[in-house]
Amino acid sequence: MNVFLEKKSMIRPSKEKWEKIRCKGKIRYAIVYGALGMGLFWAAITNVISHLVEPVETWHIRLILFTIGGFILGFFNGLTVWKLNERAYHNS
Repeated sequence: MNVFLEKKSMIRPSKEKWEKIRCKGKIRYAIVYGALGMGLFWAAITNVISHLVEPVETWHIRLILFTIGGFILGFFNGLTVWKLNERAYHNS
């Protein structure tokens, strides 16, 4: 079996798809897939849950902080996933 697709803990892109993605660069990947994709998704979920648990009048400040935090954490998550995908790509 292809080592690139062997990991069962995470879904990896196919080798051909990863080659197209990696041509666009690591920083773009971290921003698009990490910060905008995962980071803002988690910021939205966190905002909704925190508002349901404890609604506050200063919800807009919490929204801004969670969005910035989600963007930053998502960016670093994107860099980590890039590294894992690169390792799997080079080992295939």
